[in-house]
Amino acid sequence: MPITKGNRSPTPFKAAFRPRKYRPAAATARYIIFFLFFLRSSGTPGVLNCHYNKAVVKKFDHIAQLLQKYAEGECSPEEKAIVEQWYESLRLKAPAGETSGGDALWERIAGRTQPAETVRPSGKVRRIWWAAAAAVAMLVTAALFYPGRESVVRLTAAAGKIHQVSLPDGSRMWLSAGSSVHYEANFAGGRRVELESGEAFFDVARDDARPFTVDANGTRTLVLGTAFRVSLGATVEVAVVSGKVKVTAPDKKSVTLLPRETVAISAQATIPEVKAAPLLPAEKLNTAPARTGWEAQHLDLDDVSMGELAQLLENVYNVHIRFAGAHLRDCRNTISIDTGRPLTEVLDKLKLINHFEYTITNEGVSIDGAGCGTMN
Repeated sequence: MPITKGNRSPTPFKAAFRPRKYRPAAATARYIIFFLFFLRSSGTPGVLNCHYNKAVVKKFDHIAQLLQKYAEGECSPEEKAIVEQWYESLRLKAPAGETSGGDALWERIAGRTQPAETVRPSGKVRRIWWAAAAAVAMLVTAALFYPGRESVVRLTAAAGKIHQVSLPDGSRMWLSAGSSVHYEANFAGGRRVELESGEAFFDVARDDARPFTVDANGTRTLVLGTAFRVSLGATVEVAVVSGKVKVTAPDKKSVTLLPRETVAISAQATIPEVKAAPLLPAEKLNTAPARTGWEAQHLDLDDVSMGELAQLLENVYNVHIRFAGAHLRDCRNTISIDTGRPLTEVLDKLKLINHFEYTITNEGVSIDGAGCGTMN
């Protein structure tokens, strides 16, 4: 006879082992409930080397009760609909890092179910229950064993536009048009970015205790604080604007790059060859950018310093930019730039805002003047 409100055992754990006719769906529910209460009663973080999470287990106490009701046919119409909708949502493959409908329904199971009239399960419902119960078991295990797992941020720059990103550690990243990256939200597991395609330029906030890494098709670039570019195509190319980086090829051989040095690594490369990045001659600074992949793109800059902007321009135009003083490097800019225009046009626009003058030689660009906040 079904368990009624008057004779139901006080806990799902006891109800799970109450003598009754064997039914596969109900048995599956009892296994899940036993698993929940075993972890809850163990009270130790060492169970199977998992991270014990009391808040999660408390949340699953209520879910276990609902599963027991579902297995015994005692769910209200609302409870039954919630469980079945949640199960159906699990069949939809949500993109990584996004919340699926199943997550929302999970919360409804945990906190919004209300007691009402009971509904007996049909044979079809029992078949659904089998799959749903298995999914619940996997989700329970994942939530208990990996409660702090971070979401993943995935970014793709739109066509014809450079995308500026402020990373969780204060570093800045610029994605060339059509380029894609992903990284762990909040950098909880470390400062790491994976370049999936295209090209990205990084201005890394220095943190000696937490190196910054960029992975691209098996090649790893490790830095402490610098500005550099990583490009993923037929080869992985790394170029340093300032600072120093260590590049490790897929075969584990590594090289160290200094400012204005580049290295290109193919999948078959065993010993990367380091080359000096050629400076753009002065007579060509009034032409289009030297860096392919960055030309004719609209760049929106939000509160960047002249120092950061100079590093980005060095990457795009292959030119060295020097400042006469720190007061010029620290000027902040929120500005839009068309990188398809000659560097001289870009500098002319910037000098009106930041109150400087520039000179061009074969050694690069020199910037001098009163600086921001002071009118000429």
